[in-house]
Amino acid sequence: MSVQPNAKKHLLPLLAITVGLFSTPTFAVQNAELLNNNLQMQKIRFVRLAGSRITYFDSERRLRSASLDNFVLIRLEKPQPQDPNKFDPLAPIPPDKPNNKQAKPAEAAQRPPLLDGAPARKQDAKKLDTKIIQRPDGIIIRNKNVVIKAANIEIIPRDAPAKPKPNANNPAINTTKPPPTTSAPPPIGTLRLSNGHIFKGYFAGISKDGNLQWKTPHFGTLSFSLDDISTFDKYPVSISSRRPPKTSKPNAKNPIPELGIAPPQAAQVLRARLLPNDKPAAAKPLKPTTTKKTKPAPKFTPPRINPDDVESDTIILYNGDRLEGFVDAMTAKHLALEVNNQIVKLAWSRVGLVVLANPIKETPGNWVRLRDQSKVKVDELVLDGRLTTGKLLNSKPVQLDTTLIAGVDFAVKHRLIRLNQLQPKIISGGNAFGVPFKPQAKGPHLHIHAPMKLQYRLPTGTLRIAANAYIEPSDLDWADMILNIADGKGPIIKKQLNAETPSLDINLAPRDQTLIIDLDDAVNGPVRDRLQLKNAILLVERQKK
Repeated sequence: MSVQPNAKKHLLPLLAITVGLFSTPTFAVQNAELLNNNLQMQKIRFVRLAGSRITYFDSERRLRSASLDNFVLIRLEKPQPQDPNKFDPLAPIPPDKPNNKQAKPAEAAQRPPLLDGAPARKQDAKKLDTKIIQRPDGIIIRNKNVVIKAANIEIIPRDAPAKPKPNANNPAINTTKPPPTTSAPPPIGTLRLSNGHIFKGYFAGISKDGNLQWKTPHFGTLSFSLDDISTFDKYPVSISSRRPPKTSKPNAKNPIPELGIAPPQAAQVLRARLLPNDKPAAAKPLKPTTTKKTKPAPKFTPPRINPDDVESDTIILYNGDRLEGFVDAMTAKHLALEVNNQIVKLAWSRVGLVVLANPIKETPGNWVRLRDQSKVKVDELVLDGRLTTGKLLNSKPVQLDTTLIAGVDFAVKHRLIRLNQLQPKIISGGNAFGVPFKPQAKGPHLHIHAPMKLQYRLPTGTLRIAANAYIEPSDLDWADMILNIADGKGPIIKKQLNAETPSLDINLAPRDQTLIIDLDDAVNGPVRDRLQLKNAILLVERQKK
């Protein structure tokens, strides 16, 4: 078998890539989806992305190397460990569980008896279960039928014998303070830059030159000026007004004080015994006191505000107040906002969300999407099944585990826009049997109900539109509708959807900047004629400046 000279030119680079891949220890394949310029998705086994080329195995397990100019994006599936017994570094570490089968420590038998010198009986232990109330803010002792003469409460570690430390005021109660507990870090926030970057992380203060310090889990602490920022939320945390418990004093209504003792930890045991009085209890039972329950403040959820829709800088405070003006400066203690020619200084403890009127203009390049919803443009990107390297913000080196990468957008010549990002105009319809049914946008999906006719104004340079139209399985018994898709020059698609044809793949090239979606009812009228356009996206060519 002879090989033509032209064929050798194509085989030699592919052979070199194959030998290089399998000879390096970093070789690894990963399940992925590759979207081409015709908005057609194909399943692949991803191998490597470097420079302007991507190497992968196609559906027939043939090794291919192609230019990134032919594709729009790649989505990487999160790899799963082959052996479930192996350690997964991404899985949370489970807490240690005590082994009940282990023998009890010998020190337990050496523990001292209770206050009266008599060992605790099983009957007393059962009675104590209904007389001792343990709460997160301490331990409360109350009794309706027995007048308590003394109480002995001690916290004994499981792994060591008890060492009682009597107090001068109350020798029966151990008031040793528990070790301070470290508070959990606040939930992660979001920083959006005017050049399209999205960083998940935490507000780390303001530098001396007035730049925002943002701490990220993958790229360290970054610094940005006011002109670079579009939006950021400080702490999406819940603000609680709870105060530490106070020790109450005995009185006529509350003869038994509430003991402000910290609750025992998981590695401790609580032992107690109540000593009844010599005289019988009073005939009238004592009413237990009621404690006020403090409700924590509602969790602060930053509202979704598009920077392109605001005309001035907007500040959302933790209490929900909204202020609009011009952010004059940021210091370590406050944010200065100019409102009606007056400077208002807001402490950072009050600020929840900051939206600056800086329009977002995404620059061309390879945009890497992380699994924590961060989005960064990486120059000199090299990505394989194990490691991702490159440069962030033109200079900062990047080195990440590929398991953290969700996908890459090859937004050099094109960009993707969701159809839900465009505001439709309802020409007709929108109600069935007198009940209004407006189009609902849920992420990349659009839900519409027949009869309805929508019109969209497409961005300049729109090349293709793709979506999957389908009927929910619960509606197949009644749904029967006709889908018409057209542009300004006439109809493009007309299809009847029902139980026999429940779905339709849409992939078309509009001839102008108008898109019309007309959904009309057929048999049975508009009964459950609900249609979902799944992953409706537009491929838009970047305009030359």
